[in-house]
Amino acid sequence: GALGREKSAEAAPAADDGLPFACLLCREPWHKGSRPVVTKCEHYFCEKCALGHFKQTRRCYVCAEQTGGIFNHAKNIQAKVDARAEAQAAAAASSEMTEELVAEYEASQKKAACRGSTSGWTYM
Repeated sequence: GALGREKSAEAAPAADDGLPFACLLCREPWHKGSRPVVTKCEHYFCEKCALGHFKQTRRCYVCAEQTGGIFNHAKNIQAKVDARAEAQAAAAASSEMTEELVAEYEASQKKAACRGSTSGWTYM
């Protein structure tokens, strides 16, 4: 019912923005080096693919509309790529911090075990 639709909408809000997740020509997912561009017919390509295809034909690879050689920087996709890179960096930093805390905790436990009981009582 309605609850199922709400859950699926919450699960993937970024995937429903209407933007492609990869270059429409080479199908490579967007990454820092992609340099995504958009045609006037609103199709998205990595800059390398757009320029390579333009050398062969002046028509859009997807819809065959004349591009006029106009390839604008796809700021909306670049923003997603940058945000994903920042999130991955933050997750990696968090993971490193967690590993450091675990190592510190384990070291303190070993140190405490070497000292023996701190209650003052000794079993014989």
